[in-house]
Amino acid sequence: HVTSLPLGDVNVVVVTDVHSWVAGHNPDHEPYLNADYGTVLSFYETLQRTASSMGKDVFFVNNGDFLHGTGLSLQPDRLTPILERMPFSALNL
Repeated sequence: HVTSLPLGDVNVVVVTDVHSWVAGHNPDHEPYLNADYGTVLSFYETLQRTASSMGKDVFFVNNGDFLHGTGLSLQPDRLTPILERMPFSALNL
């Protein structure tokens, strides 16, 4: 559970190599690892609340490779609004 993770003074949640899979992957493929942007956002927000109550920091970083890879990558106008709603602290282009 998120609230039981050991936290340092500074913590970093990194999202990388999503390749436009905004809704996760096929649930038959390692379902315990399957997550969509909503799952990631919920994890980050819960971790941030927990860390904040302990006086600790959490940074949310998109490490890139978020656009190409699926049919959705050919329609960045559909992907951009999702990415804009994510509260990333930093974005690697």
